[in-house]
Amino acid sequence: MSMVFEDKKLLELIGIILQMHGGVLYSKTKLVKLLFLIDKHFANKYGAPLTNVKYRSYFYGPYSGDIESALDYLTENGYITMRYVNDFIAEPYYELTLIELPKFSALSEKEKEEVRDFISRYVSAPLKDILEEVYQTEEYKNTEFGEVIKFGELTHQ
Repeated sequence: MSMVFEDKKLLELIGIILQMHGGVLYSKTKLVKLLFLIDKHFANKYGAPLTNVKYRSYFYGPYSGDIESALDYLTENGYITMRYVNDFIAEPYYELTLIELPKFSALSEKEKEEVRDFISRYVSAPLKDILEEVYQTEEYKNTEFGEVIKFGELTHQ
């Protein structure tokens, strides 16, 4: 029996991010941080994040079990493969491979275009640079460990 997943925008976003990385992303951490930055961007620009993801402040920045659930859904339904790689040469990592782009018509064409434009700045960026940017966000810096990170409340003027 296939699981149900409500946040179709999140599923489509993951597909777009993988597509923009040539169909393969070698870091689940990069995926999570890019999703956080997309939601932050939309919250700052439009007053609400693009997805319903609840990020919490954890050891390596914002994290969400919602994203893990989305990856499980995408894997279970044949949209992606996810493989844990530990070759003892480098740090272990997850290799995420796009099989089929999720199309639920949850994102408008305008949203997709804006997401692609936003993500294009990060495709070739090293993870350490993305982490540094995320760690410097007011939303992350002003959240205690384990707390839900709130968007927009700090940016109203």
